[in-house]
Amino acid sequence: MEEKEDTWNIAKNPVVILLINKGGVFILIALAPIYMLITSGENSNLWSILGNSLVLVILILALLFFNRDGLKGTFTRGKDGAISGELSTEAIDSKRMDELEKQLKEISARIEEKKEAGQVKQVDGKEAVDLSPEDMEKLIRVEKGIDTAYEDWQKVRDSLNAPRLMTLLVDDSKALREAGKYYEAQKRAEQAYQMDPTNFDTLNQLGRCLKEIGEYEKAERKLRDAIDAANTDPDKSAALGNLAGVLRDKGKYDEAETLLREALAIRRKAYAEGHPSIATTLGNLAGVLKDQGKYDEAEELYQEALAICRKAYAEEHPYIATTLGNLAGVLRDQGKYDEAEKLYREALAIDRKAYAEGHPHIAIGLNNLALVLKDQRKFDEAEKLGEKALEMMTKAVGPDHPNTKQLKSNLDDIKKDKAK
Repeated sequence: MEEKEDTWNIAKNPVVILLINKGGVFILIALAPIYMLITSGENSNLWSILGNSLVLVILILALLFFNRDGLKGTFTRGKDGAISGELSTEAIDSKRMDELEKQLKEISARIEEKKEAGQVKQVDGKEAVDLSPEDMEKLIRVEKGIDTAYEDWQKVRDSLNAPRLMTLLVDDSKALREAGKYYEAQKRAEQAYQMDPTNFDTLNQLGRCLKEIGEYEKAERKLRDAIDAANTDPDKSAALGNLAGVLRDKGKYDEAETLLREALAIRRKAYAEGHPSIATTLGNLAGVLKDQGKYDEAEELYQEALAICRKAYAEEHPYIATTLGNLAGVLRDQGKYDEAEKLYREALAIDRKAYAEGHPHIAIGLNNLALVLKDQRKFDEAEKLGEKALEMMTKAVGPDHPNTKQLKSNLDDIKKDKAK
């Protein structure tokens, strides 16, 4: 059906016209007396017409005032006279959105600083940025503001598209996820998804959040949709890597490996040689290969990832320690205990400088070193390090945490082997 733009139609819906085009209000005010004259009865006098016109003008101005933050858009009218179209806005309330965006950017910047500095903690067995009470308070205030903005959007959701709000929801979800607030992050991602279920960012972020809370089937569906929705190579490689992570957690190593190889090929073309994003994918692929017992290739990929990290980051950056530990794990699995011990000691030295004493990362480093010493029958040092690791982890996350229980089990194994 042929359609044409219809900017205003007073006979059909003057309120919609007012919301679409603020300039239309002046036309409405000018036409108000004429409209009242036409519609008034024969017995109406001039004062009655003027009085009614004044009331109409006041109503129009009131509507304009309460909608002053700006709904606008385009409506079309078909041959049958039916009106259809879409309203859009850059903000539910521009000043309020500006302030929320500013505050969230500040918090996100703090999160990145703390990640770079290795200031992280364990939340539900996962690594999260260790925000200060002041930063958490700021994040909570932003949460309340975003809740209000989302509620405003819901009131007109059938006709209103608010891209700024959707982006804010996605960014807020990322900040909450980094802070270890996994269920709150998932809620924000769901809200963004409700606004546009075909958008790459909403699909990808929702898939990541669902993975964090163990909703693997839902996460897999959303991430597959994200791959289809990706418009750029970096986006596609990110979604492929995220989906591979879900499949790895589900034990589908072959498919995870296939996806990560595709993601790595994309990133090698999209980024310059030695880019940190390549190192990330190399590490993820190496991890899946290790899971399958493909140690030689896993070692090779970890070596490449380590070389990139050493060039991209400062000498004692936590990312280097992580890669060292991963490489040491592969070497240990191959029985290369001397090489593994050396790398574990280097990783532990970096962690001791990057993190505060008693941090879970240091406890994990002590545990890993203790295990490779056990493999070499160096039981006295292994037991000492295992006890220290367990003490740290218990203080950091409590005795009932899965990490604490694992470290206790490892220490028990060391003591049993020592007693033989």
